[in-house]
Amino acid sequence: MDYFLFLLCLALPTYLIRFKIFGIPTNLLEIFLYLGVLGQIVIILKRRPFNFKPITSSNILIPTVLILLSGVVSVLISPDKRTSLGILKGWFVNPILLAGLILLNVHSEKTARKIIWGLTGSGTLVAFWGIIQKFGFGYLLPHQSLDPSFRSYLITGRSFGPFESPNYLGMYLAPVSLLLFFYWLKTKLTFFQKTLSQKKQVGTQAAFFGWQINDFLVLFCFLVMLLALFFTQSLGAWLGFGIAMLLGIFLYFRPLLYLNPKSKFIFDIAYLICTLLLILGSFVLIKKMGYRVENSFAARQEVWQVAWYLARKHPLTGIGLGLFPLFYHQTVAHLHFPPLNWFQLHPHNLFFAFWLNLGLLGLLAFLWLLLVAFRQIIKNQQLFLLTPLLAIVIHGLVDTTYWKNDLSVIFWIFLALTFLFWQDAKEDSA
Repeated sequence: MDYFLFLLCLALPTYLIRFKIFGIPTNLLEIFLYLGVLGQIVIILKRRPFNFKPITSSNILIPTVLILLSGVVSVLISPDKRTSLGILKGWFVNPILLAGLILLNVHSEKTARKIIWGLTGSGTLVAFWGIIQKFGFGYLLPHQSLDPSFRSYLITGRSFGPFESPNYLGMYLAPVSLLLFFYWLKTKLTFFQKTLSQKKQVGTQAAFFGWQINDFLVLFCFLVMLLALFFTQSLGAWLGFGIAMLLGIFLYFRPLLYLNPKSKFIFDIAYLICTLLLILGSFVLIKKMGYRVENSFAARQEVWQVAWYLARKHPLTGIGLGLFPLFYHQTVAHLHFPPLNWFQLHPHNLFFAFWLNLGLLGLLAFLWLLLVAFRQIIKNQQLFLLTPLLAIVIHGLVDTTYWKNDLSVIFWIFLALTFLFWQDAKEDSA
């Protein structure tokens, strides 16, 4: 099952291969997942009694049940039950099933590493796609060729890979690249500290910079994803990635200097200078983009005002799963006329999206999940999981970094890994 989970994470973009079975819309990733669930059922039946403790003792169990419950309520109140059921299945039930498979089958960091490499592989592949788009590869997938905006992306040099927009490519690459980089950094620092504690006759440079082929592969994949992320020209993705990267570097390296106040002072000054340079560089890039940034922010202000209006009008139950485009189209002209956009797929805010789609219960359950995840990460010092989740939340202030097949799966994989590593830490301390 370990290698199956690796392949499932590697095949994450195959949700774009869509078809119908007996009139029911599905996709290739979904079929792979259901085969895995079927295999898990066979394993459970063969191994009686089966140990469900990794799930039943999980701190994410109750908020997960509440999210599913709020999803069912949202389907019941929805006038378009076909759309709502599809979203409940694809963006909640399926990712939660995958998280369950991970919790039941990944019992050590060694096997969890396969999940990380699966995500790295899929991220590198879509990043390559985005890079060659930047340099003239103009092939569009069937769902892209029908939308003229993709031609404009190609003309303006914005990479979008196989996805629906450059922002979606940024939402995919930012957390995955951060996971890879900081997990690699964790392994290097662990080896470095272990070498020092054992007082081996190895120089500091050799202990930390004694690279193997695996290290060069990590660096290659990270740089490919970083370059594609830059080519998306997605300011939200840059913002989430940049803040998470800066915080991660600070949290990883500053504790290493606890015995040397002078080195700590130099590190703080250098860190501050780098932060200021990055902020200055961001302002230069924003100014260079000029009109596109102003237009994008104005459109977001418009959609946020509509989202806030709808949230106040439907505070408890929300508007129903997947119905934001309909309600936006009916509402925007009453608040802004003429509107900048007559159509918006999402409210461009992670928390508005949960509130409007799942109601107040769904929003509170989602906040509960985030609180549990961040608390476990900080408690057990698994900082390599902090940065990708932080990037999702920060980017989620200006985009909907969950409401899509692959993005929802990535989110639940991170939650499962958070609990796995917490479980490992608890077992080690016992």
